[in-house]
Order: sequence, then C-alpha cells, then structure tokens
Amino acid sequence: MKPFGYPKELRLLNARDYQTVFNKVDVKAPSEHTLLLARVNNLGHPRLGFIFSKKNIRFAVQRNRIKRITKDYYRLNRHTLPNMDIIIMARKGVDQLSNDEVRSMLKKQFNKLAKRASKLTTINN
Repeated sequence: MKPFGYPKELRLLNARDYQTVFNKVDVKAPSEHTLLLARVNNLGHPRLGFIFSKKNIRFAVQRNRIKRITKDYYRLNRHTLPNMDIIIMARKGVDQLSNDEVRSMLKKQFNKLAKRASKLTTINN
C-alpha cells in the first residue's frame, strides 16, 4: 500500500459500514458547515465516508470539489487520526467556502475529533 494513497480499506464502502456509525456514534464534531460523526473501530486505521446531499450542495462540481479537498486532507493526515470510522456530513453553505477555507475548517474539525476521541479512550481505560 502506498503510504499516502487512498485505497478501499481506508473508506466506508457500503450501507452497513455507515449504519454501524449511525447506530452508535462515539464522537461528534460539529461546525457551521460540516458534521463529523465517528465510531471506534478495531481495524488499526481510520476509515472515511461522505454524505454530501444535493439539498445542501446543489451542484455536482461543488460536491466533488469538497470531496476532493477532504480526501486529500484525510490522505495526508490520516496517521494523526484515531482508529475510527468517520462520516463527514455537509451542511448548507459549505460550497460557498474557498479551497483554503475548506482546508482550514477540516483541520479544525479533525483536530476536534481527535481531541474528543482521546478523551473517550481515557475515560474507557
């Protein structure tokens, strides 16, 4: 596996993967433009899934731009993330952000997620 690739084992691929996160969310990281939901996994690495609806991001070009930036951020920073299945849900207005604003928002969101996940693991131990 390439160290900075984005292979299938790093993605949430089917409805069951998404449903397990929705059934028991361990960590939430909300912001004005996105919501991250996460659940601890035993795979030894984080996995990422997207829910970007037409209702919140109208044009496919914009949905794909946000996904591309998010995948790139995740791919380069996944080694700093806890072993969790993460779903990123878009909210209205995220498509109005510039690429740099999206990257900055993602950095804050994933840092918030990691911090809350570390609190979760210290509580459980």
